[in-house]
Amino acid sequence: MVSRNIKRLLVPLILFHFLFCTQSIYAVDDAILAVVNDSVITFQELNEYLRTLYLQLKAEGKSETQIQKIIDDLPMKGLSNLIEDKLIIQEAKKKGVVVREKIVDEKLTEIRKHYPSEQDFLNSLLQNGLTLTDLKNKITEQYKIKFLVDDEVQSKIFVNPHEVTDYYQQHLNDFRQKERLDLDSIYVSKSKDSQAAKIKAEKALGLLRERQDFTNVAKEYSESPSIGVIAKGEMIPTIENAVFNLKEGETSSLIEVDNGYYVFKVRQKLPATQASLEEVKDHIKEIIFNRKFKEHYQSWVAKLKDQAYIEIKQ
Repeated sequence: MVSRNIKRLLVPLILFHFLFCTQSIYAVDDAILAVVNDSVITFQELNEYLRTLYLQLKAEGKSETQIQKIIDDLPMKGLSNLIEDKLIIQEAKKKGVVVREKIVDEKLTEIRKHYPSEQDFLNSLLQNGLTLTDLKNKITEQYKIKFLVDDEVQSKIFVNPHEVTDYYQQHLNDFRQKERLDLDSIYVSKSKDSQAAKIKAEKALGLLRERQDFTNVAKEYSESPSIGVIAKGEMIPTIENAVFNLKEGETSSLIEVDNGYYVFKVRQKLPATQASLEEVKDHIKEIIFNRKFKEHYQSWVAKLKDQAYIEIKQ
């Protein structure tokens, strides 16, 4: 658990770093946050952890909004995660876990692909206060953690077929699919001129009533792709009430929404169904596996902590 004093210092530090990531906060870099057996965790190490995480999240293609959401949780979790990582790395060292350089280089190549050029990649490292060696070391540590967790936790988890069946029977409602429609659609936006949009949409509807092909009319008049398959409850009531009362092959009248006009055609009506166990068994197995993994991991890490000396500085 991160102490309140450390939280007060972590929150502004982390927010400052991610708002102004080109600046380093050298004054507190050497401050010790925690002692884990014969190792210490400093602010510098926490900063490097955050910077490396930021680069990897970008490499995974996450948006700035998604990254910020993850970062927002770090004042509470960052130090705790570092302590756990430190314990696992120490355990990996005891067990002689080795990471081949080829694997690290492949990960670096993957990260580089998300930058326009090598220079952009190096500039990003520099702006985040990291060297290429720092990043390689962090990647190596992460692989050591992964390999040991795979061996000590993941490899020992087994999901029995009867567990999958029991879960399915107990969560039948989760695997019911609502009534659905496969819709063709024409959409005209009001954004530029509401009156002109209505005239355009009415012209498209007129062509459809003259029995012209919906796909051809949509190509000429629609300003967005067809809606496709929707389930009950997924659209606003104005649209849903109109389209779910249509028959297969039937076209709607003009439907006005806040930002434009729609015309729909029902390609196919798909009745409500109950997914079979066979259809969802892999998904259920994944749910159970993830639950067991979390429980086993927490238990394993708790044992490592019980056997370790951990001091969090006030």
